[in-house]
Amino acid sequence: MAAGAAHGQGHLTFSPTAANFGAVNVGSSKTIQVTITNTGTTTAHVDRENLTGDMYSVSGITPFMAIAPGAHEVMSITFTPTKTGSASGGVIIGCGAGRVTTSLTSYSVSGTGVAAAALQANPGSVAFGNVTVGTRISQSVQLKNPGKGSATISSVSVSGAGFSTSGLTLPVTLPARGTQNLTLTFAPTAIGAGSGTITLKSSSGAPELTLNVSGTGLTGTRTISAWPASLNFGSAIIGSAEKLAVTLQNTGNSNLRISGVSVTGLGVSSISSGLSGSTIAPGQTATLNVTFAPKNAGRLGPLNGSVKISSNATNSPTVITLNGTAVSATGHSTGGAQAHSVFLSWNPSTSSDVVGYNVYRTTSPGPPFAKLVNSTQLSYADDTVKSGKTYTYVVTAVDSAGDESVYSASVTAAIP
Repeated sequence: MAAGAAHGQGHLTFSPTAANFGAVNVGSSKTIQVTITNTGTTTAHVDRENLTGDMYSVSGITPFMAIAPGAHEVMSITFTPTKTGSASGGVIIGCGAGRVTTSLTSYSVSGTGVAAAALQANPGSVAFGNVTVGTRISQSVQLKNPGKGSATISSVSVSGAGFSTSGLTLPVTLPARGTQNLTLTFAPTAIGAGSGTITLKSSSGAPELTLNVSGTGLTGTRTISAWPASLNFGSAIIGSAEKLAVTLQNTGNSNLRISGVSVTGLGVSSISSGLSGSTIAPGQTATLNVTFAPKNAGRLGPLNGSVKISSNATNSPTVITLNGTAVSATGHSTGGAQAHSVFLSWNPSTSSDVVGYNVYRTTSPGPPFAKLVNSTQLSYADDTVKSGKTYTYVVTAVDSAGDESVYSASVTAAIP
């Protein structure tokens, strides 16, 4: 503490030794408490108190005041800037005996008026909604200083279980009209609704800013759906390949992890997806491609199988049934008669709304054509042909409204 002048045997000291208010927003106030202690051996008689300097006020010291040895008094000095810029001054304290001032002590004060700063947030509150326990969700909030002076954010405090912030390295100063992003996160650890507050304080005189946050913790669920639930490949010639797709969707509210994908039966199918070991987020989908490629001429006719998808879903495993028919390209003998098959394939339509294809056939040189089948595939095996006949085929594309394209170019097959 600083010592003042001796007044008789009284001796005044001050803490703090000077009042430095720093930067204070114009239109606001800041007060510093000053402790005046008599460290002398006799009573100090304060018979005068004068204030110098604009925009300051003082209270707590009133002439004629006696401060006994070892006693102290508290003087409050307030700085209320009305304009920008530095401002200095002092408090002059006179002491004496018999109301006659014998000495003066000046206590210095200083401060700077700065343009008002403020803090705003957009949005002003955040409702995270339903969040599964064990997961987290984040949202960015833009902080803005709409004032004319700089605003320094000195601290960020959080109340409420599961809420946190990131993105600010404190202290951070926002210039006038400046912005800064703050990330708010909700990671519930318990089931039920919760709320809290995010409070930002400024060391530059801007009023503190409070954001209200809320969210609800939910029990985690993991379910998987598959569409379609079964695949029918139709007829496929030995040595050819028919590929169909299955869409898998995580219909729960927690991440779903695929632990394995396997195929059984048929003995002629393959799968390609890269799904094993992958994670599907809630609401997201993944595609599983299954290929029917019969290779064994000794196994003609219907073939069956299934694909099993193992995961951490409560309805695991998911099973997709498979059906297909293997046919010979050149025919095979049945009871002395020889059967034949015509294998057709075509390029996909360039239209985005196509849902299938119609296959037509005629035994005459031209139309009329008779519809054979509607297929969602890009190939078809016609095993109803007969020896000695010539067949002509065309294909049309069909959209979701049932509208049909014009005929494709025709192809002709002569059956021996």
